Amino acid sequence: MRASEESVSSRDNRRERFTRFARDAEPRLRIALAAAIGQDLGRDATAEALAYGWQHWDRIEPMDNPIGYLYRVGRTSVKPPRRLRLPSVPLTHTPHVEP
Repeated sequence: MRASEESVSSRDNRRERFTRFARDAEPRLRIALAAAIGQDLGRDATAEALAYGWQHWDRIEPMDNPIGYLYRVGRTSVKPPRRLRLPSVPLTHTPHVEP
């Protein structure tokens, strides 16, 4: 087998291993992230985590808990929108308004 054929075979094998992992991990990540940060942000975070997982698969694959690691990646990749904080108005204060 030539080096180029071996390289293609190695890439295909890497892709197959990640695909198997992603099939198992995606629903678990999506449910956990949706429960933690909401359904819409959870879907976005899952996609970000799996993209990160694919990019760094050689480092993530041997981990003891790769799904847990990608959960943390997802949590930090998508920031929930900040809530608008309005100034509080004392209940005893009634503004003067002309009718």
